Amino acid sequence: MELDADVFLERFLLHILPDGYYKIRYFGILASANSKTKKKQCFLLLEATPAIPKYDQMSWEQIWQKANGVDLLLCPVCKQGRMIRKTKIDTHRLN
Repeated sequence: MELDADVFLERFLLHILPDGYYKIRYFGILASANSKTKKKQCFLLLEATPAIPKYDQMSWEQIWQKANGVDLLLCPVCKQGRMIRKTKIDTHRLN
């Protein structure tokens, strides 16, 4: 996608907030500074328990299979064997 310089600058400047405004992620009960204490207090006041993540303790392959119904470790050729990871690719070195 190509943009003229003036269109690019106009779109870029739309992301800059005026003085006195704050991004939502830095404000309120969900701000990172308040996340542990305020969330606990909210659950106590609501007399509720926080939901246990249903994907907790699952590998990303298991989560993918549960969400999409596709087993990534199944051999794409014979559709019976299981593929085994031999090495881990360091994605930080690719960039």
